[in-house]
Amino acid sequence: MARVRVSTVPRDLLRVADLTPPLLDGLLDLATRMEDDPDGWVDALRGRSVALYFGKPSTRTRVSFAAAAAPLGPNPIPPPPGQRPPGG
Repeated sequence: MARVRVSTVPRDLLRVADLTPPLLDGLLDLATRMEDDPDGWVDALRGRSVALYFGKPSTRTRVSFAAAAAPLGPNPIPPPPGQRPPGG
């Protein structure tokens, strides 16, 4: 399977339906490689920001996503508490 380059992923990925089949396959391959070697990805996103978007407010989900992102080193940016998502 082809490796996915970060530059080939849409900058504003909001729906899986927006991905082409080859790009989705590549992202799933990347996820498998990350799962197989989690230490190889430590600080992979150091200095980057990651916006956390949730369709419904959930402390457990928000904390889980922030905890999952932490080893990669980004600055997670959650929405302000109580803020409803666009269209929500």
